[in-house]
Amino acid sequence: MGYNGTVYELRPSANEGQPFIDLEAHNFWDEWDELDQAFPPGVDVINCRQLSFTVNDPRALDWDWYYIDVIGAMSLRACSVLWPYLRACCNRFQTTINSRPYFILRPSGARIDCVIRSESILEPAPDDPNCFLDVKRLTFRREPLTDPQIFMVPERPNTPLVTESIKRMVNEAGLNGFEFVDCENLRGYF
Repeated sequence: MGYNGTVYELRPSANEGQPFIDLEAHNFWDEWDELDQAFPPGVDVINCRQLSFTVNDPRALDWDWYYIDVIGAMSLRACSVLWPYLRACCNRFQTTINSRPYFILRPSGARIDCVIRSESILEPAPDDPNCFLDVKRLTFRREPLTDPQIFMVPERPNTPLVTESIKRMVNEAGLNGFEFVDCENLRGYF
């Protein structure tokens, strides 16, 4: 049968006034290549030796998901709730924010081919019809989906998609910094 509920794009929120990492102030750009290393088979977490961050906000450690790099950095608290589901499509690099453990998430390459392109609104790149510059709506074949689930699709290879139970888990745990956007009506960040 498959999952019949809403599918959401999961992203770090970008609301004005929330704590954020000033990436320009850290001036770490040479050290970001640390995130390019391959994960050995069976390993889903690697400790960052060079990257760590400071957030100058009294609420910094209350924030559970920061925008960094491709997917972002999640707190230990958020990973304790979501990692059983994220591990299906992500690996993670352990770093610190204000000396506390956070995890920079990286796509593992695992994707579910379940988007119905003919019913979705996708803007393909001019030079590659399988790469999309913009996505306004995603419609899914439901048979491969379950609940709870976090997954990625080829059309959005760096964006976690989630089912309603995941959204409920985040809300019940009181996690901060999460935004859920219905895949039927996607929009940009700003």
